[in-house]
Amino acid sequence: MSDKLRKKLERDEEEKQNGLEKIRLKNIQSVLSKCLSPLRTVFLLFLSFLICLLFYLFCYRLRNQLKKLEKNLRRKDELSKDLHVIDFEQLKIENQTLNEKIEERNEELLKLRKKTTTTVQVLTHLKEKLQFVAAENKVILTNSETVCTFICLLMFQIGKTK
Repeated sequence: MSDKLRKKLERDEEEKQNGLEKIRLKNIQSVLSKCLSPLRTVFLLFLSFLICLLFYLFCYRLRNQLKKLEKNLRRKDELSKDLHVIDFEQLKIENQTLNEKIEERNEELLKLRKKTTTTVQVLTHLKEKLQFVAAENKVILTNSETVCTFICLLMFQIGKTK
């Protein structure tokens, strides 16, 4: 029995030790949870602070990017306005040059029309004169034919009288 008793006592002692261990663990857990509860709160506050800080930095970076983009856009817009004015002036000069060329061509065209009109008038006058001379020539030809026939008759009569 002594062995049994001893084993029982050892088991009881072991159970007692296990029970004490469990109680100690529970006490440690409760002490730790009491200590960690404020730490958890501080940690959560720290995490929320970090998240806010990261969000602020992200917004700040986006704002800076937006400012840079707006600045570049304004610079490009001003440059395009300057180029637009330059292009406009260039086009204005080209337009003026082309208008001058058109005016010169119109003047040349007017001179050619005047020359054409004068030439047509001269040609008409020459045609009329040709018709007149042709008619006169006909009259002279008919007169010369009559004169020739008359001369032939006279020569024939002179030849007969001789």
